[in-house]
Amino acid sequence: MKKMLRTLSAVLAALLVLLTFTGCNMFTFGEDETTTAEYSTSLTEKPVDTAKTVEYFNKLLEKAVNLPKEDRPDITWTESLNVSDKSIKITSALVPEEDESATLEKEVEDIIEDLNNIAPIVKNYIIEQVPKQKSATTVPDKKGEGATPYEEILYGAGGLTAFDTGFAVVVEDNTEENLYKITIRFNDEYNPTANSTRIGKAFDLRTKDDIFKAMNTDSMAEYAKVNDYDAVYKNCTVTAVVNRLTDELISIKYSKNVEIAAKVTMLGKFAKAGDLNINFTVENVREYEFAWPVDEEA
Repeated sequence: MKKMLRTLSAVLAALLVLLTFTGCNMFTFGEDETTTAEYSTSLTEKPVDTAKTVEYFNKLLEKAVNLPKEDRPDITWTESLNVSDKSIKITSALVPEEDESATLEKEVEDIIEDLNNIAPIVKNYIIEQVPKQKSATTVPDKKGEGATPYEEILYGAGGLTAFDTGFAVVVEDNTEENLYKITIRFNDEYNPTANSTRIGKAFDLRTKDDIFKAMNTDSMAEYAKVNDYDAVYKNCTVTAVVNRLTDELISIKYSKNVEIAAKVTMLGKFAKAGDLNINFTVENVREYEFAWPVDEEA
């Protein structure tokens, strides 16, 4: 059982963590708050359509990236990762789901049952390893080297277009502060890639080659080989809160759901299980908070 746990841990850890690092809920938009006598004019007029909203979001990102270092905000981020136990399903690739009459050898059935039983335990262990909060200075660039952290955090700054999104909207909220709340929603995408796809422009995605290298290591060679996987990104959103008087970002949230379907060949003492399908759904949210320098002369 210990070896079985290590096997599944290696497979699921690579898939869960590597595919999701850099999902989301439907948003309901209310009417703008009624203006008051003390209403202050926004630095930028509220965008009225998707194209103008995306353009405004790009402007906010570029501002944070391009400011001199002494004028940039301090940034911290938190990460949450969730995999529903109900979404984890390990099955034999030899038996199509629609073929209810097909049967497997008892030993193979037992192996698959054990894998399904310990999957939630492995999943919980993996999720506990996700970093909860880090400062901007600890975030490397896309090559793992020490480029300006803001350029990594604000991934794809300025690169989005209205064509890349499903829709985008700005809601003005003056209930407590003078805020704009931005929501950008993306259409579902099958196996997106970094930089070239629509979701890849907004989310920090790893390449398929990187994922395979991480999964098919020497330590896994004795137990299993990941042959392929598909990732469907659904209901992905970027939401941001902005001080509308200064056009300063207060927070950005990157949210995504990823449905993973992996094809794995069991090896060694588990070879009898043959080719397996491993399916699960990941909900991943990363949030950034911005603390801007205070102008003491103001």
